[in-house]
Amino acid sequence: MTRPAPRPHLPLALLGAAGGLAFHILTEALRQGWLPERVTLGLAALALVFFTATLGMAGPLALRRAMALAMPLAVGVAALLVLASLRFASTEAMFRGPIPVLAPMVLTLLPLPFLIAGARGQWRDYPTLFAEAWGSVIRQAAGWLFVGVALLVLILSQALFQMVKIDWLEDLTRIAFFYPLFIGTFLGLGIAVTHDLPGLVAPDLIIRLLRLLLPVLLVVLLVFLVAVPLRGLEALFQQVSAAIVLISLVFMGSTLVTAAVERSDVEATASPLVGVAARILAAVLVLPAGLGVWTVWLRVAQYGWTPDRVVVMCLAGVGLGYGLLYLVASLRGTAWRAAQRQANLVMALLMIALAALLLTPLLSAERLAASSQIARLDDGKVSAEDLDLKSLSEWGTAGAEAIAMLRLRKDDAAVQAALIAFEGAANPAQAAAREAALAALVPLQPAGATALRAAILSDMPDWERDRLRTACAMGEDGLPGCAMVVADLVDDLPGAEAVLVLRDAGSRLEVKGYSVVAGRVRRLESHQFGATGFTAAEAGQVLRGLQMAEPQPVPAPLQMLSVGRLKLLLLPVSEGNR
Repeated sequence: MTRPAPRPHLPLALLGAAGGLAFHILTEALRQGWLPERVTLGLAALALVFFTATLGMAGPLALRRAMALAMPLAVGVAALLVLASLRFASTEAMFRGPIPVLAPMVLTLLPLPFLIAGARGQWRDYPTLFAEAWGSVIRQAAGWLFVGVALLVLILSQALFQMVKIDWLEDLTRIAFFYPLFIGTFLGLGIAVTHDLPGLVAPDLIIRLLRLLLPVLLVVLLVFLVAVPLRGLEALFQQVSAAIVLISLVFMGSTLVTAAVERSDVEATASPLVGVAARILAAVLVLPAGLGVWTVWLRVAQYGWTPDRVVVMCLAGVGLGYGLLYLVASLRGTAWRAAQRQANLVMALLMIALAALLLTPLLSAERLAASSQIARLDDGKVSAEDLDLKSLSEWGTAGAEAIAMLRLRKDDAAVQAALIAFEGAANPAQAAAREAALAALVPLQPAGATALRAAILSDMPDWERDRLRTACAMGEDGLPGCAMVVADLVDDLPGAEAVLVLRDAGSRLEVKGYSVVAGRVRRLESHQFGATGFTAAEAGQVLRGLQMAEPQPVPAPLQMLSVGRLKLLLLPVSEGNR
């Protein structure tokens, strides 16, 4: 293989720097409100897609040609994103869901191999598309790895200079646009160098490694498919997370099959084991794909559409498309590999079309979800009291219109009561009053630690506050079924920590630990000794002990709270496990 002549690295480094600088300026413009937010959104999307697409195509194509192809793609994606933003009152509300991130990502990355192949007059040539798709992944990954190494060198350089009292590098990094400029420059440089070394960074090694996983995944999938009817379907269909696992398995399976059949029969795997496993896997992928669609559909039938369920169903539908086309391909005799490659081409184009549709009114996830929830109310599948008005209010203009329609139902007392309760919950003054009322239910020792108690209660989600309210109301002998104790139990954390003890309907005690550091509430790991096997009377005695007097921490050798048989120990939780 002849290595291409090295291209100048400076143009791509400058292009990356320009992209980083543009991203910083547009982010600052959005933060400062220099331009209308939708104008800023459009410009930011235009810049991000343009520079990403240009860097993705600048290796296989000349820089000018890459820029010429990237610009119309960037304009199209930016226009679709601005169009989608019209469904929401603000761009901030728009980005609470996954669609504004996932759809532009698909529309930016998937068309790149088609554009590169099209520039050579071969936009449907599978070997070219295969090579450019994998090559783009390798170049981008290598570029970002180079950025990571460059950042590590920068951090070490700062540390060394600080040892000898040299401050200019530290001052340089404090400039607002330094890091966007730095990251963009080294990303462009890394991609440029990667393209000059195709023999060292060819995707062949990754493809061959992926092939080794194919028989393993096939065995796992077959065991799963055999176990499903034996173990029952109920657990599988009780949660959407099962659908995510199934969909992920389908996409992983399609990737491994694609790696096995390669770009042509000449490059396809020569291993009989991998080849047979690839064909069997291609034939059975439709089963987990179908289970994934069914899982999502059962949740929709039970609870109705939400924007997230629309996204998951779209992913499940794509997985089912792969499964069906792969099944048909696996039945094509000796031509099954060629049929599988065409299936990949068809599915890539369908994914691009679907991503574009999700940003248009033709497939508005928010409108579909809002209509579904109102239909469930009309059909009696959900009561007005249980209708999730809070979520409905977050589904953009479609959700706002649905709530406005509910307000017109003056004769429906249940709907009007639900609206009054929802609007009261959204009122900051009423929310503060509810928090104060809840705080009054939670006995506190020492009595003066009200600020810490208020911070913890304010940080709790609604469901947890409701549970606490119920637990506190279940006391005996006129005493609440909960207690909060504040003491310095963790030496490594500043200030005092809080222990919240709840009693359930029986005699079980549940213990939770909290700390507040720099105004931020953190959960602590709690260990209880002697907290099980209580009688109802013993549980009541523990709560009375916590409520009536301020327990003193006992070193053992760590600080512990001891009340009767119950001993409590708190430990910090690492950042990743909070």
